[in-house]
Amino acid sequence: MNGLEQMMMDAIILMFLALLLISGLYLLISGWRGRRVGDEPRCRKCEYILLHLTSDRCPECGTGISAESTVIGEYQRRWGRAVTGIVLLILACLPMVPPVRKALVAINWYSYKPASWVLRDLDSPGMFDMAAKELAFRDLARKLPESVRQKLIEKALLDQAAAALPSHRTVLQYYLGDTFADGRLTPSQVDRFLDQAIIMTLTVRPIVAEGDQVPYSMNFESRVASNVTVRGGTSSVLWYETTVSLYKVNGEVRPRSGGFSSRSTFSFGGQGTLGSRASASPVGKHTLEVDLVWTFWYGPPHDKVMSRQVDTRTYSGKASYEVVPRELVPAIELLYTSELEEQVRAAIRQPIITRHLGAGHSVMIHMDDAPCNTAFDVFVKNNQEEMRVGSVAFAKGKGTRGYNAGGHEIRQPLPDKVTVILRPSVEAAKNTVDLTAIYSGEIEFADVEVKLR
Repeated sequence: MNGLEQMMMDAIILMFLALLLISGLYLLISGWRGRRVGDEPRCRKCEYILLHLTSDRCPECGTGISAESTVIGEYQRRWGRAVTGIVLLILACLPMVPPVRKALVAINWYSYKPASWVLRDLDSPGMFDMAAKELAFRDLARKLPESVRQKLIEKALLDQAAAALPSHRTVLQYYLGDTFADGRLTPSQVDRFLDQAIIMTLTVRPIVAEGDQVPYSMNFESRVASNVTVRGGTSSVLWYETTVSLYKVNGEVRPRSGGFSSRSTFSFGGQGTLGSRASASPVGKHTLEVDLVWTFWYGPPHDKVMSRQVDTRTYSGKASYEVVPRELVPAIELLYTSELEEQVRAAIRQPIITRHLGAGHSVMIHMDDAPCNTAFDVFVKNNQEEMRVGSVAFAKGKGTRGYNAGGHEIRQPLPDKVTVILRPSVEAAKNTVDLTAIYSGEIEFADVEVKLR
């Protein structure tokens, strides 16, 4: 509970205690004073019954009888009212006792707030996080009224579909993912949830030479999240596996070159790029369509045996490109200045070479905030022998990214330290979807340590 929420809760408690105190005083005083019952006239001074008199004075005390000196009924105290007032006064004063005050402060009073009121708190940025967690907890305990639960799910689905969701509202998406994994969404809600779960964008290199392959990438944004649940010592979470189903050129299914599959846990707003290539022919304008099958699992990440398959959904992307004769393909522009060389060298981290037992080697290249577009063929140099291990490409202005340049074909033993060479590659640039100009300088890293994994 933050400071503002604590102040609000303290103010509510003080108002409640003040109400108890005022009510207790009123009941005690009014109960002690009592009231008159009956209809016989009595002397105000001595309470003598003024009936059947022959004198104009009270026979008991001698007071003159008049409207002002006469009262109606017998005076009686209201003991039940007075006792109730005393009890309320005690309750109002109990919080002044330190142990009682400590116990009252420890109580989660928000958990007693009506569910419909808590639901309205979702519209207040300062209360959203606490309200969402409280509603999710009540639903998990099966204490949330169904009408409120349906309104909560509707709010979560609307948030999931929002173009840009503030970070403080993503807590509701974890509840939505948990509810989906638990099978407690209606069929129509499941359809909405899955339709909005993955945002796919297909990007294709716009101009490709005839006979080459068409580089394309499927960029996706995840709008799914779930809490990690630990049961019996095993952690369960919503995770996915995705593979290419098929791709079509101009509506016709075509065989593909290369491909990809991926599996990972979901994170709301998480992004990724899955790339491959398709054959480029004939000359002319074409439309590429790619279908990706996403399988949703719930259980230990990447463990199909222990996980439960929740659902499967196909997501598609479409983009256009043009195949032209090779001589008409725009040339890749080569960039070089001494200043740019310093910036590129400063942005590239020391390569990481890993020796895999029985599986060759891998080379990882990282670049922080690339100063310009770069595309390199990666070589490992052992003595005088150079071995190409793959290619990497970085677009200008991108943040920290890592590329595995492969190298599993290098099965021969390598010494503890080698030289890594990054050599500009026009072909590597052509195999990207958007690089049309690249840095043209060669970069060499000497004495790169080969680590055993």
